Amino acid sequence: MITKMTVTVLVNNFVSKSGLKGEHGLSLLLNIEENGIKNSILWDTGQTQETLLSNMEALNLKIDDISTVVLSHGHYDHTGGLAGLLKLASRPIKVLASGYTWGNRFKNGAALKQIGSGLTREIILDLGGVVFEVNQPHHITDQLILTGPIERTEPCETNDVFVRSSGPSIVIDDFEDELALIVNTVSDGLFIITGCCHAGIINTIKYSRKITGIHNVKGVIGGLHLIDANIFRMETTRNFLRTLSCDVIAPLHCSGLSETCYLRRELGDSVKFPGVGETVQII
Repeated sequence: MITKMTVTVLVNNFVSKSGLKGEHGLSLLLNIEENGIKNSILWDTGQTQETLLSNMEALNLKIDDISTVVLSHGHYDHTGGLAGLLKLASRPIKVLASGYTWGNRFKNGAALKQIGSGLTREIILDLGGVVFEVNQPHHITDQLILTGPIERTEPCETNDVFVRSSGPSIVIDDFEDELALIVNTVSDGLFIITGCCHAGIINTIKYSRKITGIHNVKGVIGGLHLIDANIFRMETTRNFLRTLSCDVIAPLHCSGLSETCYLRRELGDSVKFPGVGETVQII
């Protein structure tokens, strides 16, 4: 059973404390005490190693305290700090990622913009990482569960902007690599940690409920990818989140400033704005 857990924002688009750096990216440090064992897990690594490592140093955090890195998906703004982190580690770090993480990823527009990580399993191994590919629900510990590929059932949560290479072709990116982390608090239900939430927060929570059999949701922290969402999606998301009665909804990174303000106005004080340097108490 998890008796204590905090989430510290290491990389985000905005900063809450002086002496720290912000960038378009996400990295969260999870400090967990479960069954008397303390564990530190890094959720994503931001866009650049410079920002990640500088913020860790400013916050007096040690790389060798991290046992595991989880890559939520294969975009540059969630994976860019990994190589620098692994190079400086004095012991192997376990890296959890979907087997679909690797490969060329693009944002569609007037021209294709490369937004992939540039990483492969082999590169991570060469840097001293120990790679475990997660392609289905996976228990990191008894009460920490990675979703694996997230089922899509919500009509408003679709993607027509992001694409990826598939052999010689460019196809719509289904984000089969996207992972969310489910924290089973037991007494208060689930706490969901997201990367960019390309699958959509409604789909992510519904699937988390399905694979755990637990209905109550205590909170959400991470990217919600609501930036530039139309009013129908915003209202649908608001209505769904309102049914949860969460203690904490902390949209980060790609959630969109005006969209986050909308959720705050509609849902009240449960919607938080934690920037780099802030810590959120989960348990």
